[in-house]
Amino acid sequence: MDPKPAYVEVFPGHQKGADVFALVEGRHKIISVSLEDSSTVLLYDLENDPGEKNNLADIDPALTDSLLIEMELWEEIARHHSVLDSSRLEYFRSLGYINQ
Repeated sequence: MDPKPAYVEVFPGHQKGADVFALVEGRHKIISVSLEDSSTVLLYDLENDPGEKNNLADIDPALTDSLLIEMELWEEIARHHSVLDSSRLEYFRSLGYINQ
């Protein structure tokens, strides 16, 4: 059985003005960091570089673009299908996951 992709979003609160999106798909992890005035994309091969030292985003632009498109699809799914009832919302807020 193939592992399922993992998608993560982190919004301002941890680092002022930064939005962070990440997707782990198979052996690759892509991270997109958007600041108020710039953005960065990081791509790692987790099998060959488990310490995430070598950014492959500029080395393999086709893979980078493909994973960015997939990450955007996951973002769209998360935006339209994530609904928390008030008790779960308060629970995540108490754990520090939600700052609003």
